[in-house]
Amino acid sequence: MNHQLPKITIPTTPADLHPSVRGLILVLAAAELLFALSSALDAPLREQAISALAANLAWTAEPYRLISYGFVHADYLHLLFNLVPIVLFSDAVSLRLGVKAWAFLSLLSLAGGAAGFLLFGVSPAMIGASGLAYGLAAAALPFWRQLGALHLLMLAALAVLLPVSVWFAPGTAWEAHATAAICGFAGSLLIERVSDFRAPAPE
Repeated sequence: MNHQLPKITIPTTPADLHPSVRGLILVLAAAELLFALSSALDAPLREQAISALAANLAWTAEPYRLISYGFVHADYLHLLFNLVPIVLFSDAVSLRLGVKAWAFLSLLSLAGGAAGFLLFGVSPAMIGASGLAYGLAAAALPFWRQLGALHLLMLAALAVLLPVSVWFAPGTAWEAHATAAICGFAGSLLIERVSDFRAPAPE
């Protein structure tokens, strides 16, 4: 049972993360750095990326948009707010369920978030990896007893932010957050029962 397994510690250096998780973080950070540099040079690269990659109704002809929107952010603060929970829960999920399960849940969270936004959202387009953050956080709920205090604090913060955004910041694509969380949680429960995805439990 989960309570018999060791606690999942907080990663303190990049070396603590699985190489695949480090790769994702590097891609997100490199993209934002490139966009920031282009803005400093008055080049419209961020705007072009938003036009090409955002989740919007063009997804029927360009289905990659169901995933690609997560790699473009409005600015570095937008990325940072998403990156903290992504790092925490990418590490926890990859340790508990394995890196294949983490990759599957990441894609599921992004696609689920896009679907929720496209079905229920009011804005014309969406960017940012907040759906990924919510999906991976929810994916950690089935083994919450293994999580550390910072994990639990972040879960509580995300849980509070969701209804707050519904009432006070409807432009934050709360629909994507909610559906990504549902997908992440359901996917994690499923993977818990599929041995091909599961990482071996620590002895």
